[in-house]
Amino acid sequence: MTKKNDEFRKEALEHSPPDLGIFEIFRSLGYKIEDAIADLIDNSIAAEATKIKIEYEFDNGNPYLKIEDNGFGMHEANLKDAMIFGKSDKDRTRVLDLGRFGLGLKSASFSQCSRFTVVSKVVKGSSVLRCWDSDVIRNSGWFVSKEKANSTNKSGLEFEKGAKHGTIVLWEKLDRLFGDAKPDVNQFSSVFANIGKKLGLVFHRYIEEALINNSKLKLEVNGVDVIARNPFNFSRHNSINQFGIEKLEGGKIIIEPFLIPDFDDLNKDEIKNAEREGGLLTNQGIYLYRNKRLIVPGSWLDTGIISSEGTKSVRIKIDIIPEFDIEWKINVIKNTAGIPVNYRSTISKIISSTNNAAKDNISKKKRKIKRPQEKKGDIKNLWIEKTDLKRMALYQIDFEHPMVVEFFQYFVKTNQKEASLQFKLILELIQSNLPISKIISSKDDDILSEDIKIVENKRAIITFEKFLIKGMKSEKQIKLIINKILEND
Repeated sequence: MTKKNDEFRKEALEHSPPDLGIFEIFRSLGYKIEDAIADLIDNSIAAEATKIKIEYEFDNGNPYLKIEDNGFGMHEANLKDAMIFGKSDKDRTRVLDLGRFGLGLKSASFSQCSRFTVVSKVVKGSSVLRCWDSDVIRNSGWFVSKEKANSTNKSGLEFEKGAKHGTIVLWEKLDRLFGDAKPDVNQFSSVFANIGKKLGLVFHRYIEEALINNSKLKLEVNGVDVIARNPFNFSRHNSINQFGIEKLEGGKIIIEPFLIPDFDDLNKDEIKNAEREGGLLTNQGIYLYRNKRLIVPGSWLDTGIISSEGTKSVRIKIDIIPEFDIEWKINVIKNTAGIPVNYRSTISKIISSTNNAAKDNISKKKRKIKRPQEKKGDIKNLWIEKTDLKRMALYQIDFEHPMVVEFFQYFVKTNQKEASLQFKLILELIQSNLPISKIISSKDDDILSEDIKIVENKRAIITFEKFLIKGMKSEKQIKLIINKILEND
């Protein structure tokens, strides 16, 4: 005990070490592979590393992962503390400190493997080593080894040639990747297929900005540089920040609302970067950074807002520092959070203003769209609204619409009778498969409903017409096009 306790007699106290069952809890915290690796990178950044190398190898059925950095390293006493579960420096003052709870190294590693070894060295110091192995813990208790295991790949613990300081973390026996199944090289490769992209998003500001002793972070995965994936920036356009910057707590919390550029102004690569995995609908919302490290990559958190078409261009950047971890409910894995009650009103107003601006932009764009072959003031709706016997709304294509009539007349003039029939079939299929429930799924999306859908269908019709003109006649070709339509509904 570190200080005197007058509440109990010393003789009444007994040592009660944790049961080994808690070890299994640490192994089951829910880390994804990218979360676990990111946790170790946090430690490297805290050690002021400017170069971090990640290597993974199947190694003939004995897969391993190695993370090496050029940080300032650890003396033996520091390494000993680092291997203790829950041990953390309560007096941390480093600006780049990304740690949390003193569990990251251990919980992240054991979430993926059953043995991990750490080797570290400081300038003019010799290498020191510690190794945790789950079999040792289960059979002998909480004992950490000061020597590497006999089966450890020696090259996995060797520093890059010329390295004067740094740390290596080596994961072996990657049982969490395969469970009880025999290691499979294809499965192993698929697990790491997108690691670089995901890390490029989480640490994009460290890669882009000189945050570590005026240096940018160089991050490699199997010898390939990780490219920053900034969700607020595009190669030829900056995101549109229309609402300034809101600073709370003396600038310790910074809120910046953005609208990403219109897709019509982006190239394919920029669109791909903007959508990422899941598309715009799942990547809108709040992007929460802790010490400029991304924690939440697009979510409305606990605001109650539902992702919608009307707000898919909205991204709210929020920066906090570790001082607010508890208030913001940052979890051990560092991938979820919650908005504190005392900031909720301010943040909700900012979100509301930005969402309204996004919908206004859509409305303005909608009014600017020119309908082909129609004179100003002579706009006719492509859809006819009717009601069935149950007074439910039905929408049918107006086959007397000028544009539709023009297409049919073209087919007559060019003697394409079969194409005309196919075109009519396609329109009827669109009509019968109109996703009405999706269009009116949210009151917030009213602005997107009818006229935008009209334009989308006009574009679709023009596309079909091009296919038909080229002489599309087979049933197979028709079905392919129809399937593409339905996929885009």
